Amino acid sequence: MAEGRLIFREASAQALEDAFVKRAAGLREGISGMGAEVRSEVAAWDSGTESRQAQEQKAGQVEKRAELLVQAMERAAAVMKEIHSLASRVEAENVAVLD
Repeated sequence: MAEGRLIFREASAQALEDAFVKRAAGLREGISGMGAEVRSEVAAWDSGTESRQAQEQKAGQVEKRAELLVQAMERAAAVMKEIHSLASRVEAENVAVLD
């Protein structure tokens, strides 16, 4: 039977965690900026028009979905941090067994 092995690379785990955090923040900032630009462009539209109501509805949907994506990225970063912590603990326990 083949022996299973898991090789944990601390730098790779940290890089993934950092990337998720950075992308989440960038997405949140980008969506906010994009929303501000769109609001600026349509500020003169009458809020009672069908087109303005449709724009507001779609903008709300985009913001909600973007926030869900940001939250998923933040959860992924937290999971990578947890994996990192667990792997460090396993490594310490394995060293203790060898000593």
